[in-house]
Amino acid sequence: MRELDLKRCLPEMLTELHDVDAILDALTEGIDFLEARLDRIVPAQFADTATDEETAQIASSLGLSPEVRAEDTRFLIRSVLLDRRPYTIAGIGRYLAALLGEDGFLIERTFGGAGENDRINVRVALGMRSQTQRVTQYLENVVPLNMTLTVELLYNRYGELRGRTWRELAAYTCGEVRSDRTIGETE
Repeated sequence: MRELDLKRCLPEMLTELHDVDAILDALTEGIDFLEARLDRIVPAQFADTATDEETAQIASSLGLSPEVRAEDTRFLIRSVLLDRRPYTIAGIGRYLAALLGEDGFLIERTFGGAGENDRINVRVALGMRSQTQRVTQYLENVVPLNMTLTVELLYNRYGELRGRTWRELAAYTCGEVRSDRTIGETE
């Protein structure tokens, strides 16, 4: 922190006055205090560099109850913040729910075997057809490049299920019949 002397900023004639001297001393203390607080703003925003008191404030702002040890609280904060990153399935789900509504999409993740990429398939409700391009653009920005991404419309599949009887399809819910691509495949 730098040394600040406001008395050097004024002519000597003014600093010799007792009232001005007292005011400048008070201002210097206030500025020093403010500068010390400003130096803590950036470190206080990150759980790893925040003091124990600041860590407790971060935890309470996230709706968490601080743990007994500050390190445990820091770990808890990191776990919550990592879950909120956009490229997790939960983060993508929150974004799409805010954008399209809870029933406006379906996310499927398929784990690839050795030498294959994991797949993320997002199906957007038919009523959101005009927004499919924006959803695709967002997902292409957040899904890692080592994952295969497909975005399609979530729609009725009557043509694909032709030949199946009502009795065969009664074992599935309406949502499963509408969105599960394995239903209707020939065994």
